[in-house]
Amino acid sequence: MKIDKVYDILNRLKDYPYQEISIEMEGLKLHVKKADAVPTAPPTPAQVTDPQPAGMVVKSPMVGIVHFNQELTPGQLVEKGQVIAQIESMKLFNDIKAPQAGTLQRLLVEDGEGVAYDQPLVELVGK
Repeated sequence: MKIDKVYDILNRLKDYPYQEISIEMEGLKLHVKKADAVPTAPPTPAQVTDPQPAGMVVKSPMVGIVHFNQELTPGQLVEKGQVIAQIESMKLFNDIKAPQAGTLQRLLVEDGEGVAYDQPLVELVGK
């Protein structure tokens, strides 16, 4: 199976409401798991009585080299859907978008660093 066919399958599947899917066809086994932003540690009792914006960690959906948006700095406001980084994998650049609006707390990896699947990239705190 040609790589273009695999990308076509992935593009068609990205809008479906699955979290994880396995496909086998023409001798190719493909297992896809959607990358979600995962909340950080549960709130402490002090946070429950004194509400703070919820934090979240944006993780890498794939293995590759991370390239952060050059204007991205800690303390910066980002909008939901804003491209915050790209993961270079197999000479292709895949956009990593902010899953929610908020303030960038910190970058968890260096620009140009190799990252693993599900590795934390940035920490956001909601508005």
